[in-house]
Amino acid sequence: MMVPPLSERPVTEEDEERFRQECARKYTLRRRWADYRAEVKARRPKGARARARAWLHVEPFYWGMRVVYVVLFAGAVLSVYINGVAEGWWPAWGERPTVAATTSPPIYPAPTASASASGEAAMSGGYQIGPDGVLVRPAEHAASTYTKPELPEEAKENTERGAEAAAEHYLALEIYAWNTG
Repeated sequence: MMVPPLSERPVTEEDEERFRQECARKYTLRRRWADYRAEVKARRPKGARARARAWLHVEPFYWGMRVVYVVLFAGAVLSVYINGVAEGWWPAWGERPTVAATTSPPIYPAPTASASASGEAAMSGGYQIGPDGVLVRPAEHAASTYTKPELPEEAKENTERGAEAAAEHYLALEIYAWNTG
């Protein structure tokens, strides 16, 4: 598109509108895409046999890509099958499940006596399983394991190191509170 020099540019609104209409893009993206698709359709082989022959006669790279796609698909199917057998979604190949062998666990199992009922700690560090199933650490075990951090003297100073010491002490207190409950 030729742009006229500034001296030849339109002055009035009508001239401006006429100028824009004369210089409008005639070959838009949509028209170019339609022409491209029409050309591709015109070059496409006609008939099923011609299309199959054209599909078979490609470069070795594309044959390699087709083989890779088939192998990836077969691997995905195999991995889903193996995962399904491991998760119990379906039986293994050639295995016949019996109804007697498959039992479902009870929805609400009966409570059993735990190791913590005998008085000793069920796990290291004195943790016990609470009535709601959450791990609980009794206070008597926590106090013997963790010592309460003391505020250092430098944390009382109004300096950068004092602020760092106060932050470290605060973090130590948070850890102590977390561990002791």
